[in-house]
Amino acid sequence: MKSETMGKNVLSLIQANEGEEYCVTNIAGGSGAHSRLMSLGILRGQNLKLMKRGESGPLMIFVKGTKIALGRGISSKIMVSKASAGSGK
Repeated sequence: MKSETMGKNVLSLIQANEGEEYCVTNIAGGSGAHSRLMSLGILRGQNLKLMKRGESGPLMIFVKGTKIALGRGISSKIMVSKASAGSGK
């Protein structure tokens, strides 16, 4: 489920590569998903690093100095693009 948004390659977090840093471009969920992710500091424009993505089970991300485990369902709603150098928030 890759797409182009303003010239950037966008994919869901569940498709991202371990060890790479990404910028959140969109959250493709309802108000519940938005509220949950906002409370964790995961907002549009926020940089995060994908620490672990196995074949099953939760994904481990690093955002705002904190490691967070996210289930695969909510992870699939987080749309990201590769972070450019010096774009950290």
